[in-house]
Amino acid sequence: MSSRALPSGDPEFRGQCSIYDLTDPAIPRIGVIRSDQRLVDVGAGTFYAAVVLDRDHVAVSVPDFDGLSLPGGGTPSRGAVLVYRRGASGWDVGQIVVPGIDFHGMGAPILDTPSNLQREIDFDGERLIVGARYGFTVYDWLPSQKLVPAAVVDGTYLNFNTASGVSVAIEGDLIAVGDWGLQNTGPFAARVHLYRESGGAWQLERTIYPSDGWQFSFAAFSYANSNFGRDIVIDERERVLVGAPLGQRGGTTTNPSAELPGTAYLFEKGPSGWEERIRFWHDYETHQSFHGEAVAFCGDLALVGAKHAPPPGSTAWIGKVSSFLIPIGSTVCVGEPNSTSERGSIDIVGDRDLAFEHLEVRASALPAGAPAMLLSSRDTAFVANPGSSSGNLCLGGSIARFVGSIDDADTAGEVRFTVADLVVPTPGGPETIEAGDTWTFQVWYRDSDPTPTSNFTEAQSVTFE
Repeated sequence: MSSRALPSGDPEFRGQCSIYDLTDPAIPRIGVIRSDQRLVDVGAGTFYAAVVLDRDHVAVSVPDFDGLSLPGGGTPSRGAVLVYRRGASGWDVGQIVVPGIDFHGMGAPILDTPSNLQREIDFDGERLIVGARYGFTVYDWLPSQKLVPAAVVDGTYLNFNTASGVSVAIEGDLIAVGDWGLQNTGPFAARVHLYRESGGAWQLERTIYPSDGWQFSFAAFSYANSNFGRDIVIDERERVLVGAPLGQRGGTTTNPSAELPGTAYLFEKGPSGWEERIRFWHDYETHQSFHGEAVAFCGDLALVGAKHAPPPGSTAWIGKVSSFLIPIGSTVCVGEPNSTSERGSIDIVGDRDLAFEHLEVRASALPAGAPAMLLSSRDTAFVANPGSSSGNLCLGGSIARFVGSIDDADTAGEVRFTVADLVVPTPGGPETIEAGDTWTFQVWYRDSDPTPTSNFTEAQSVTFE
């Protein structure tokens, strides 16, 4: 069961996103990229359908594309990706990628019409992926700084008329493909397909769904689905962040009517496979904010855009990007059930990058009002029922006790601890967390089950950078 995450409390970001040269203290604008009418005839409003930056290159998808004469004669089918290279004279078109022509020649390709080649593209430094309804194409990045066709994957599933491939993301040998649904008949749930490269071929590894998603039938309702997968991003740890701009508030399986504020979901691959780790949504009342229309990572922050988010006290459609802290701990042992019949759990949130100087441990599933204390150590161990406790201590060596932060769980059984200034009060004296350190955290708490006792939450470890 995933938990709900509210915004981190960090500043919310509004307005536009631009690329600047951050090596210059003045942060100057380093150039402007425009459609070159001498090379490209594009439809109105289709240039910059999507933009990705990698190294000294910018890739721009152009769904409505015509007019470029090919060296061998003829003109390409509509839909292309323009790759700009930054040189001494500015940004110039270094290559034009046309999936329909590159993979299917001058015949009747399946990926080359304006309705098929959509806005989504992604670079990971080694490959470019181009999304298209019913599939996607992959280009390899050669040392000569040229993209060459590598693979085309047909994304039609079970003959459903879906939107598979309209949103895509790539990181290393993992590709995520949104399939958020243009289904006209029968029940259908939006989903995301995960592909893994094996032996030079891209194989479907898993299809993931939101824990609070619902299936619908146009025979019963007239509303659209959650658009789970409308935007996707993968980070270097292979965490997959999925936006659902029409996601529900409470996870109901019935017609949600106007209660569609939007959601976003974080998936990670653990020992038992791909699992939903946490769900991000904002309190927009019943306002249809499209929270989840765009998603991104910034270190251990998740950024979620809402294009119709009203500012406080207003119903105007302004737009907003909210930041959420992502749990960064890895479980080393689980807790024992307490008087609530639940096992105490923790989430460690902050950022592995110590430059951010923020670290919290959030305990949940504790008895309401139970006094609790944070513990930490560089070492792990397993001590069953220490001091006649109902739980198990998973820490070893020199164990730090945050006695100055003892607090009572609230009515929901939750309590938060802040590691102030990243200082751990070990028995040998205060130690500041440094890059490369691995610390394990666990929470001890009192309980009555039915007689007075104590217990421990799960323990989680974090390696800092």
